[in-house]
Amino acid sequence: LLEFRVAEIPVEEKIVTVFDSALSGNLPREMMNRLLDKGAVICAVFAGTDTDGYRYVIGSKTEDVRLLNQKLKEKFGARGGGKPEMVQGSLTGTEMEIKALF
Repeated sequence: LLEFRVAEIPVEEKIVTVFDSALSGNLPREMMNRLLDKGAVICAVFAGTDTDGYRYVIGSKTEDVRLLNQKLKEKFGARGGGKPEMVQGSLTGTEMEIKALF
């Protein structure tokens, strides 16, 4: 199922953003890694819903993604952190609001 989803997602945008309520456990990180391997510069995967909030993982092989995490903290009160190449956390907001930030 994950391979099928990854194959469907284009990676032409500088920041590839994926929202999927069905992802759980390590699947968001696996999806992010596969999209980076496919050629995404930055990949942000959000698992959850507008109602319940989102867990997220953002990664890149070439960019410092902590800046994006800082934006999520400022705008949505996100909790989380990480290294220059990968951050993860959780936040409450809507898919539309989050996409607008990116």
